[in-house]
Amino acid sequence: MPVVTQDIARCYIMQLPPLSLVHDAGKWWRFRENVGWREQTDDEVKNEVWKFTWDSMNANVASAMQESVTEYLVRDVLGCVKSVLSVSRQDVDAMDATVFLRFSEGDLSVDAADGYVATQTHHLHVPTVAKALYLGKPIPEDAIRPADSTLFTPGIIPCEFDPQATCPRWLEFVEKSCPYDAEMLQKMFGLALTFNRGYNVFFTIFGEAGTGKSTALDVLATLCTGTTCAISLSDFAKTFRTYNLTVKRLNLVQDMSSIFEGDRYVSDREGLLKSCTAGEVKEVELKYVNPCSRRFRSLLVFGTNSLPRFADRSNAISDRMRVISFPVVSRGTEWQDIHLAARLREELPGILNWSLRGYGELLESGAAKFPETEYSSALKCDAIKDSRPEELFCDEFLVHDDGANMFLPTMQVYKEFEQYCIQRRHHVPSAKRAIQEITRCLKLEKDRRSLNGKTPMCFLGVRFKDDEPLPSGRSPVPALPPVGGW
Repeated sequence: MPVVTQDIARCYIMQLPPLSLVHDAGKWWRFRENVGWREQTDDEVKNEVWKFTWDSMNANVASAMQESVTEYLVRDVLGCVKSVLSVSRQDVDAMDATVFLRFSEGDLSVDAADGYVATQTHHLHVPTVAKALYLGKPIPEDAIRPADSTLFTPGIIPCEFDPQATCPRWLEFVEKSCPYDAEMLQKMFGLALTFNRGYNVFFTIFGEAGTGKSTALDVLATLCTGTTCAISLSDFAKTFRTYNLTVKRLNLVQDMSSIFEGDRYVSDREGLLKSCTAGEVKEVELKYVNPCSRRFRSLLVFGTNSLPRFADRSNAISDRMRVISFPVVSRGTEWQDIHLAARLREELPGILNWSLRGYGELLESGAAKFPETEYSSALKCDAIKDSRPEELFCDEFLVHDDGANMFLPTMQVYKEFEQYCIQRRHHVPSAKRAIQEITRCLKLEKDRRSLNGKTPMCFLGVRFKDDEPLPSGRSPVPALPPVGGW
């Protein structure tokens, strides 16, 4: 490579503010004061390098040589810049998305900075600061550093750190809007400040319109400014979409979509949901970059007006889900505050302390699983039951009956079940799967029986309830064999 290319690249790097531009995981990142590290497009950096190269050539060679500033030259200069400013994570733990940068003698090196988060005034070691605030102890000096560009982490908490700051309006809002699950909400806010995914959970923020859940999620998004993405469940497992789940600290979706929507199989999306909550390593793709193995780091938080349904029957997803309820409608009441969002932004330093105390309490409890309240657990049980329509259908319309000649053709039962799902807007499973689930729910036996000259497969020892109209509108008369049947 010509010496002039390396010289231009070196001069370009030297004229940048110290540690203000790096290349990591296929993307450029630029640091700005009070904004932190933000993604920079390839074109933005390329245009800047092009202008610098042009100015350098114009200043050092005859004007006739300006034609030598070509696409190829700029590409080579950009390649040199990228090779010098690339963040190498070979010596950093695979789970760590935050590092300290050092640039000396033309080389960029990194040190692990697990647990650190950036504010406008300080870098905080979250576990240490959180425990100190929760226990009411002095914060160790080595847990706080002055804010600068040496901490490479996406985004910045857009406020100063003041351990004495309070948030009375926020506490009043949480007490009124989230009376049953306020402690869960506080711990979730604290967990969202970290890349700790050891609790293997995701959160569903549940409440009707006007209950304040959107206000709470907006505050959470503000705390995680610059490190938030919004990948809906319907986009899970979609090519190029899930990459952000490996670099962002929070995946926040205000309006939760159904897991049954989207491309590919439901099982693919549910499998990725489980991988994300566990912080597993998976191969992901970014446009124009070769696929690579990266660890999922985003905490998944979804807002919804109705509890979600899942196809998974193993309880693997329900065990991971935590429901945080907002049961009180404030819109249109005397304590609705249309200026609440602006007033809460003024309390952000206090809300940060509140979040850190929640995380400190979570750590000090030593719990292996993220806790949930009885109210939250009951809501989750309702969601699980609602996501298994076969069980609800059996409870409402079928009853054991060991009387002689009592059976129902499996396809007749499935047709009624199909109507039941359509009327209640449930996902309609295949006949094979539905029949298997109904068999399991009622612990039925199946066999062929003679019926109207045919021998269909039937459920044995069961009938429709006499006092319940069927979803199809037909009378709930059991299907009996003709005279001289079997």
